[in-house]
Amino acid sequence: MSNELLIEDIQPGAGKEVVKGALITTRYRGTLEDGTVFDSSYERGKPFQCV
Repeated sequence: MSNELLIEDIQPGAGKEVVKGALITTRYRGTLEDGTVFDSSYERGKPFQCV
Protein backbone atom coordinates (compact mmCIF):
# COMPACT_ATOMS: atom_id res chain seq x y z
CA MET A 1 0.00 0.00 0.00
CA SER A 2 1.27 3.44 -0.93
CA ASN A 3 1.36 6.47 1.38
CA GLU A 4 0.68 8.77 -1.57
CA LEU A 5 -2.59 10.48 -2.41
CA LEU A 6 -3.78 9.94 -5.98
CA ILE A 7 -6.27 12.42 -7.46
CA GLU A 8 -7.98 11.46 -10.70
CA ASP A 9 -10.36 13.83 -12.49
CA ILE A 10 -13.05 11.52 -13.86
CA GLN A 11 -15.19 14.33 -15.27
CA PRO A 12 -13.53 17.77 -15.13
CA GLY A 13 -15.93 20.66 -14.64
CA ALA A 14 -16.66 23.33 -17.19
CA GLY A 15 -17.08 26.20 -14.71
CA LYS A 16 -14.81 29.09 -13.82
CA GLU A 17 -11.21 28.48 -12.73
CA VAL A 18 -10.86 28.31 -8.93
CA VAL A 19 -9.20 31.31 -7.28
CA LYS A 20 -8.00 31.71 -3.69
CA GLY A 21 -10.88 32.63 -1.37
CA ALA A 22 -13.64 31.49 -3.75
CA LEU A 23 -16.45 29.14 -2.73
CA ILE A 24 -16.17 25.85 -4.62
CA THR A 25 -18.80 23.16 -5.07
CA THR A 26 -17.78 19.66 -6.08
CA ARG A 27 -18.87 16.05 -5.98
CA TYR A 28 -16.32 13.39 -5.07
CA ARG A 29 -15.81 9.76 -4.13
CA GLY A 30 -12.86 8.67 -2.00
CA THR A 31 -11.71 5.06 -2.45
CA LEU A 32 -8.95 2.84 -1.14
CA GLU A 33 -6.65 0.91 -3.49
CA ASP A 34 -8.95 -2.12 -3.27
CA GLY A 35 -11.95 -0.04 -4.43
CA THR A 36 -13.58 0.31 -0.99
CA VAL A 37 -15.38 3.67 -0.75
CA PHE A 38 -14.43 5.54 2.45
CA ASP A 39 -16.25 8.82 1.73
CA SER A 40 -18.60 10.09 -0.96
CA SER A 41 -20.61 13.25 -1.54
CA TYR A 42 -22.72 11.21 -3.99
CA GLU A 43 -23.90 8.87 -1.20
CA ARG A 44 -24.82 11.86 0.99
CA GLY A 45 -26.91 13.24 -1.89
CA LYS A 46 -25.37 16.71 -2.01
CA PRO A 47 -22.14 18.27 -3.29
CA PHE A 48 -19.29 19.33 -0.99
CA GLN A 49 -18.67 23.06 -0.59
CA CYS A 50 -15.70 24.91 0.89
CA VAL A 51 -13.70 28.12 0.58
